[in-house]
Amino acid sequence: HIYLELKNLEKKGYICGETVIQSERPNKKIFSITETGKKAFMNWLAQDPGADATQFKSAFLMKVFFCGNMPPAQSTAMLKKFKKDCEAYLEKMGTTPESIEKYGSNKETYKTMYWQFTVDFGYCFIKTCIEWADRCIEKLESCKEL
Repeated sequence: HIYLELKNLEKKGYICGETVIQSERPNKKIFSITETGKKAFMNWLAQDPGADATQFKSAFLMKVFFCGNMPPAQSTAMLKKFKKDCEAYLEKMGTTPESIEKYGSNKETYKTMYWQFTVDFGYCFIKTCIEWADRCIEKLESCKEL
């Protein structure tokens, strides 16, 4: 999807790309933001996010909603896999603070602070998903009706 977006941004004049010829690797294209792109970016940043800030679309949650139509053992297994995937993602996130420190070392502290806010949101979100999955699994495993 990223390459399609890059092409769209280039067509709009927001970025420009330069092909770098490489002998031992495939050629690569390096993109730079244009003045038009900077203006569009700053306008986008200043816009009120509206409902987008609180809307999360998830095919997984749609499946959870309809899980009453499948055997409880199957939905429990699905939730356990979700939890395991979240835990793996959380583990991968462990190196992110070091990456921010490394790539942000030549930036103003106030700018990298926003990167940290974003990582903190992701960390809290994934932790909440794990806790939610635990509660769901516990309820399913203790339900006598099933």
